[in-house]
Amino acid sequence: MSKQFQHTAQRAYLERWNDGHGLYLYDKSTGKFTLEQSAKRILGIENMQSEAMENAFRNVERCIGNTGHLGEMKDNELVRSFAEWMALHLVRNALNASGLGGKDYAAEVRRLGLHLGAHFGFWMDFTGDVFITGDNPVVPVVYNGETFYIAALSPRRCVYLVAEDKIPGEGGKPGLMPPRINQLIHNAASRYCVSFDRNLHLEKA
Repeated sequence: MSKQFQHTAQRAYLERWNDGHGLYLYDKSTGKFTLEQSAKRILGIENMQSEAMENAFRNVERCIGNTGHLGEMKDNELVRSFAEWMALHLVRNALNASGLGGKDYAAEVRRLGLHLGAHFGFWMDFTGDVFITGDNPVVPVVYNGETFYIAALSPRRCVYLVAEDKIPGEGGKPGLMPPRINQLIHNAASRYCVSFDRNLHLEKA
């Protein structure tokens, strides 16, 4: 059987950080950036999953392009789609990659997707490029005793799944803000972060 490179975070998702000149891959272990021309060979390993698992989630991954709205997601089907996408990336990510192998993890994705599907979905958009992502792109956050889930979808947009019908806020504003979100993404990354430039846009120490 020939080796097949498989992404832990899908290529189409990562390419959103490509500004036409490439994207920057940051290695937490070395503190160095490398400029990548595309996401074709980053954030993945050889033969991480079976072909059946590769095919099982093609439709789930397509939802990443369905983001042409603002504010709260009013469409329950859209919430469900994002819940499944976030569940997939909570199960199949760099943190868990070494243990996946030929394992059938579809049941775990379904279970987690049903749990997240009972949440409320919100988008937050920004006028400038501010977000990074990482090799564990969906970040569970505990804030004021509540757990919610956040993922940057592009340099200008992030998505929240929360148990209540409002985004937890800070400083009188709804939602956590960059660079706090980037700091959480950086902290959750096993090794790599992806940025639109040679900067992670983190909180200042």
